[in-house]
Amino acid sequence: MAFPTLSVGPVGNGWEQGRAFDPTMRIQSPIGYTKTYSMATRVPRQWKVPYAALTTADKALIVAHENSMKIGGTAFDWTDDTGTTVSVRYKEPTKFQPVKYSGNQLWSAQIMLEEV
Repeated sequence: MAFPTLSVGPVGNGWEQGRAFDPTMRIQSPIGYTKTYSMATRVPRQWKVPYAALTTADKALIVAHENSMKIGGTAFDWTDDTGTTVSVRYKEPTKFQPVKYSGNQLWSAQIMLEEV
């Protein structure tokens, strides 16, 4: 199942992409040096995808999609900002905030995704 098609795209301000975690294990020795090694062979990416003006229908699509994916329980296909399709899951529940714009109820949202 793919991410739903919304009436608006994400905004550029606030968009972030990075690593989901730092796999480095650091051990400080009693004589002052630090030994490091990696706890993982692969580090997944994560994205923070902001939306500024979602309609109530767009919000309902995201909520329904989150519910069907059991938040982070199931992976789905999502197209990143470069046009590449990536298998991801929700990292946390989406946060919505109401935004009033010319009399219509709109919503801003922060969607956190992580690569599977």
